[in-house]
Amino acid sequence: MGLTLIGCAPFYLWKYCSENGVCIEEINDMVMEFNFAMRYMVEELNTELPDSSIILCDLLQYSMNILKNNEYYGVNDNLTSFHTLHHDPNLSLSLC
Repeated sequence: MGLTLIGCAPFYLWKYCSENGVCIEEINDMVMEFNFAMRYMVEELNTELPDSSIILCDLLQYSMNILKNNEYYGVNDNLTSFHTLHHDPNLSLSLC
């Protein structure tokens, strides 16, 4: 399972003194690199183990969709979008 936008988590917003709930880009850049490496590793495993079917659930894509289209999901700011992403039982993104 890939990572989501950790740089938008309330803890990191507080720790890095984010203004107005702006996500911490440095952390999210590392998340993107990690997810890219995970995608490559999953492809390699599928090549090495042809009888298996390993998939990657890329939570980053889902997170980005919610943050970019936050009004569609009924919220008006990214911090609320992030909270919705992790706490709305109707979205179920953590159970890919």
